Amino acid sequence: MKGRKRFAAGVLGVLDHITKRKYQAESSLCTVGEDEGESVACEQSGGGLTPGSCGSGTESGDGSSMGYCDKRWRASVQPHVAVHAASSQRSTTNSFASEINFLCRGDEEVVDMCLYLAQLLSTARTCEAFVALLNLLVEHGADTVMASLRRAGLQSHIFSLLCKVSVNSVTAGNERLFFLVFAHLIALSEREAICNDELVCFLVDSLRPKEKGVVGDHVKKFHWSACARRPNSSGMAAENGKEPAKAVGRLIKSDEGSSAASLVLRALLDIVFYFNGRASLPGEKNVSVIFVQHGGLELAAGLMNGPECVDALHLLEVVTLCESLKENYAVELQKAVLTVAQFVVDKAGACADDLLNAALRVLTNLTSLVPWAFHGETEEKKSICTALVAVIIKTLVDADAMPDTLALALCLTTNIVKWEADEGCSEFTALLVRLPSFLQRVAVLMLRAYNAEGTEWQVIAGYYALLLAVLSLCDSPSLQLRIPVTTSIANAAKRTSAGKAAEEKPMALIVAILQEFVLFHSAARALTKDNLRNMNGVIEEVMKRNGIEISATL
Repeated sequence: MKGRKRFAAGVLGVLDHITKRKYQAESSLCTVGEDEGESVACEQSGGGLTPGSCGSGTESGDGSSMGYCDKRWRASVQPHVAVHAASSQRSTTNSFASEINFLCRGDEEVVDMCLYLAQLLSTARTCEAFVALLNLLVEHGADTVMASLRRAGLQSHIFSLLCKVSVNSVTAGNERLFFLVFAHLIALSEREAICNDELVCFLVDSLRPKEKGVVGDHVKKFHWSACARRPNSSGMAAENGKEPAKAVGRLIKSDEGSSAASLVLRALLDIVFYFNGRASLPGEKNVSVIFVQHGGLELAAGLMNGPECVDALHLLEVVTLCESLKENYAVELQKAVLTVAQFVVDKAGACADDLLNAALRVLTNLTSLVPWAFHGETEEKKSICTALVAVIIKTLVDADAMPDTLALALCLTTNIVKWEADEGCSEFTALLVRLPSFLQRVAVLMLRAYNAEGTEWQVIAGYYALLLAVLSLCDSPSLQLRIPVTTSIANAAKRTSAGKAAEEKPMALIVAILQEFVLFHSAARALTKDNLRNMNGVIEEVMKRNGIEISATL
């Protein structure tokens, strides 16, 4: 009996072992491939098994069989999918962060190397240091390097280092290349980095004439032991002298061959444009004021007789637009007026119209700031003033004069005549009207321009009318022009519709033209508050002195 029980227990053990082996085999067939993410079909000898039909199991709510192998399959698939998605997200985030860190490190390396080479250039002062900085700019791109410096907030620092460079010694005669690169970097910089005293003063000092006897590359003193055998480095120096030109050629493709002074003037012009193009911060010093304060006005005016003439005039035109200059720099402005006026006298009829117009624009801006520049008893002033008036008269009475030149000459003359009318003097005005036919000719040309077609001629007519208006206000002890001006307008307007309407009060025609002139400038958004105030003052004074009512105007 006991033997039978032992036999039955052995049989049950064998069956249990077989059942476990079968279950392990079925479970191994119902796994999911992790690499391809697809389920592997469970196969049996009796037929195909799907993950939902492996073995026996309970029935699900919709009547389908939920076998043990199905549960096993879901448990094996879903955890793998979740882990795979999480790891993918982490890897994407980590790669993005790694890339950002890599770019930041690259930026830092470029900035550090650029500042190091600029520091080396300002201290070692060798041509090799200049070439090394150029090679860095060529390798990474000047715009990329300046953008990296901007992100680091160090653009102003590199200019501070470059301003410590002694150009004569560093570039060994290649000052032009240095300022070509300098101007290129300024064009790639932001306003806050270049609108400062140090940079403007450095550029202005670069315009000063070099003292004679100063050697460009500093002479090195050798020890007595080296005097016997000094290495012949002429060939090496010649080769090194070519390196900056090659590097600059790779960095800047378009080189017009301008002189170093022209490049400095253009760099200063860019800085002034940067400053004027945006609103200035409270307490920020005007770049034009810094330029004039450091002697730039006189230096730029002195370059007008050289090859840098055009660049000097363009810079002077922009600088002299600064109204705050007349408060503290009247002496410098007065000297500039005489210099530019002499240039106009010398170049009138002997240069291109564009060059003459540029000089007239500068002179117009200067006389709006210091209209008393020609007032004085010195022989120099009298000589220049007399010659300038002759040029102006020739332009104003010329029926074929270019509209731009004519408008500038009219503005320049009006600035000076108006100041003399307000002050009760007539030195300049007396020279202007010494020709008996001058007033009559100006009145005729005014009506001719007024009746012509085209906007530019309407503007010319307005400037002519403004000049006649301020001339009529001249009432000094030695010269009164109200009646001569009125007579000339009446004679010029005879047998015209405008003349008949203003027959009794010819100055009413001037008032009407000036009113249209103001409306035109207002519609064109070219009328400033000061101009409106000045124009209104002239119109009211003319109406008052000639007894003109508003209803009597044309």
